[in-house]
Amino acid sequence: MLDAAKALVRWPAAAELVLDMQAPTLGSTGVGIVRYADDAGAVAAMRGCLRDAIEAAGGKAAEGSQDRCAARPLASAAAGEAAPHIPDICHSTILHWAAEPSPEEQEQAAAAFVRVAAAWEPGGVGEAAAAHGSARGGVRRPSLYARVGDLVGSC
Repeated sequence: MLDAAKALVRWPAAAELVLDMQAPTLGSTGVGIVRYADDAGAVAAMRGCLRDAIEAAGGKAAEGSQDRCAARPLASAAAGEAAPHIPDICHSTILHWAAEPSPEEQEQAAAAFVRVAAAWEPGGVGEAAAAHGSARGGVRRPSLYARVGDLVGSC
Protein backbone atom coordinates (compact mmCIF):
# COMPACT_ATOMS: atom_id res chain seq x y z
CA MET A 1 0.00 0.00 0.00
CA LEU A 2 2.78 2.39 0.86
CA ASP A 3 4.41 2.02 -2.57
CA ALA A 4 1.05 2.63 -4.26
CA ALA A 5 0.41 5.69 -2.09
CA LYS A 6 3.90 7.10 -2.69
CA ALA A 7 3.42 6.74 -6.45
CA LEU A 8 0.51 9.21 -6.41
CA VAL A 9 1.28 12.73 -7.61
CA ARG A 10 -0.12 14.25 -4.40
CA TRP A 11 2.43 12.43 -2.20
CA PRO A 12 4.55 15.24 -0.70
CA ALA A 13 8.27 15.55 -1.35
CA ALA A 14 10.53 14.87 1.64
CA ALA A 15 11.36 18.58 1.88
CA GLU A 16 7.66 19.32 2.49
CA LEU A 17 7.54 17.14 5.60
CA VAL A 18 8.36 19.52 8.42
CA LEU A 19 6.79 18.83 11.77
CA ASP A 20 6.89 21.11 14.79
CA MET A 21 7.41 19.29 18.07
CA GLN A 22 4.88 20.43 20.66
CA ALA A 23 5.30 20.40 24.43
CA PRO A 24 5.19 16.92 25.98
CA THR A 25 2.02 15.92 27.79
CA LEU A 26 1.23 13.27 30.35
CA GLY A 27 -2.23 11.75 30.05
CA SER A 28 -4.44 10.58 32.88
CA THR A 29 -3.44 6.98 32.13
CA GLY A 30 0.24 7.81 32.66
CA VAL A 31 1.20 7.77 28.99
CA GLY A 32 3.61 10.55 28.03
CA ILE A 33 3.53 11.79 24.45
CA VAL A 34 4.99 14.46 22.23
CA ARG A 35 2.62 15.65 19.53
CA TYR A 36 3.83 17.09 16.23
CA ALA A 37 2.06 19.92 14.41
CA ASP A 38 1.80 19.44 10.65
CA ASP A 39 1.18 23.04 9.62
CA ALA A 40 2.15 22.42 5.98
CA GLY A 41 -0.32 19.52 5.69
CA ALA A 42 2.24 16.94 4.49
CA VAL A 43 1.05 14.20 6.86
CA ALA A 44 -2.56 14.87 5.89
CA ALA A 45 -1.55 14.57 2.22
CA MET A 46 0.21 11.27 2.92
CA ARG A 47 -2.85 9.94 4.72
CA GLY A 48 -5.03 11.00 1.79
CA CYS A 49 -2.77 9.09 -0.60
CA LEU A 50 -2.89 6.02 1.64
CA ARG A 51 -6.68 6.27 1.79
CA ASP A 52 -6.85 6.39 -2.02
CA ALA A 53 -4.43 3.46 -2.43
CA ILE A 54 -6.41 1.37 0.07
CA GLU A 55 -9.67 2.13 -1.75
CA ALA A 56 -8.07 1.33 -5.12
CA ALA A 57 -7.14 -2.07 -3.65
CA GLY A 58 -10.75 -2.71 -2.63
CA GLY A 59 -10.44 -1.79 1.04
CA LYS A 60 -11.76 0.95 3.25
CA ALA A 61 -9.68 2.20 6.15
CA ALA A 62 -10.97 3.07 9.55
CA GLU A 63 -9.69 6.50 10.51
CA GLY A 64 -8.83 7.89 13.90
CA SER A 65 -11.09 6.69 16.68
CA GLN A 66 -14.17 6.37 14.46
CA ASP A 67 -16.31 3.25 14.46
CA ARG A 68 -14.43 0.56 12.58
CA CYS A 69 -17.57 -1.30 11.47
CA ALA A 70 -17.62 0.47 8.09
CA ALA A 71 -13.97 -0.39 7.40
CA ARG A 72 -13.15 -3.39 5.21
CA PRO A 73 -9.97 -5.32 4.46
CA LEU A 74 -8.19 -5.11 1.13
CA ALA A 75 -9.64 -7.30 -1.62
CA SER A 76 -6.43 -9.36 -1.53
CA ALA A 77 -6.53 -9.84 2.27
CA ALA A 78 -6.63 -13.29 3.78
CA ALA A 79 -9.85 -14.35 5.47
CA GLY A 80 -10.11 -12.76 8.91
CA GLU A 81 -7.49 -10.12 8.23
CA ALA A 82 -8.30 -6.77 9.80
CA ALA A 83 -9.17 -3.69 7.80
CA PRO A 84 -6.49 -1.01 7.53
CA HIS A 85 -6.46 1.83 10.04
CA ILE A 86 -5.22 5.37 9.42
CA PRO A 87 -4.48 7.23 12.66
CA ASP A 88 -5.45 10.86 13.12
CA ILE A 89 -2.66 11.78 15.51
CA CYS A 90 0.99 12.46 14.83
CA HIS A 91 2.98 11.77 18.00
CA SER A 92 5.79 9.93 19.72
CA THR A 93 5.17 7.97 22.89
CA ILE A 94 7.95 8.70 25.36
CA LEU A 95 6.50 7.04 28.46
CA HIS A 96 4.32 3.94 28.62
CA TRP A 97 3.87 1.39 31.38
CA ALA A 98 4.71 -2.25 30.65
CA ALA A 99 2.62 -3.29 33.66
CA GLU A 100 0.12 -1.57 35.93
CA PRO A 101 2.14 0.80 38.17
CA SER A 102 1.52 1.31 41.85
CA PRO A 103 0.19 4.69 42.95
CA GLU A 104 3.66 5.52 44.29
CA GLU A 105 5.26 4.66 40.93
CA GLN A 106 2.68 6.81 39.14
CA GLU A 107 3.42 9.72 41.45
CA GLN A 108 7.20 9.36 40.99
CA ALA A 109 6.85 9.13 37.20
CA ALA A 110 4.52 12.12 37.06
CA ALA A 111 6.99 14.23 39.07
CA ALA A 112 9.89 13.13 36.86
CA PHE A 113 7.84 13.83 33.73
CA VAL A 114 7.09 17.36 34.93
CA ARG A 115 10.85 17.95 35.40
CA VAL A 116 11.66 16.60 31.94
CA ALA A 117 8.80 18.49 30.28
CA ALA A 118 9.96 21.73 31.90
CA ALA A 119 13.20 21.43 29.90
CA TRP A 120 11.33 21.14 26.60
CA GLU A 121 12.31 23.56 23.85
CA PRO A 122 10.46 24.03 20.56
CA GLY A 123 11.94 22.11 17.67
CA GLY A 124 11.23 20.82 14.22
CA VAL A 125 11.50 17.45 12.53
CA GLY A 126 12.12 16.93 8.83
CA GLU A 127 14.56 17.89 6.09
CA ALA A 128 14.03 21.62 6.42
CA ALA A 129 14.43 21.47 10.20
CA ALA A 130 17.57 19.35 9.85
CA ALA A 131 19.07 22.00 7.59
CA HIS A 132 18.86 24.44 10.50
CA GLY A 133 20.61 22.33 13.09
CA SER A 134 21.38 18.83 14.21
CA ALA A 135 21.97 15.88 11.95
CA ARG A 136 20.39 13.66 14.64
CA GLY A 137 17.46 12.31 12.69
CA GLY A 138 16.32 15.72 11.54
CA VAL A 139 15.50 16.90 15.06
CA ARG A 140 16.70 20.48 15.32
CA ARG A 141 16.61 20.74 19.12
CA PRO A 142 16.68 17.27 20.65
CA SER A 143 16.77 18.51 24.23
CA LEU A 144 13.67 16.55 25.24
CA TYR A 145 15.07 13.29 23.89
CA ALA A 146 18.36 13.87 25.68
CA ARG A 147 16.43 14.17 28.94
CA VAL A 148 14.18 11.15 28.51
CA GLY A 149 16.99 9.13 30.11
CA ASP A 150 16.62 11.37 33.14
CA LEU A 151 12.95 10.38 33.33
CA VAL A 152 13.67 6.66 33.08
CA GLY A 153 16.56 6.90 35.51
CA SER A 154 14.52 8.70 38.14
CA CYS A 155 11.63 6.26 38.35
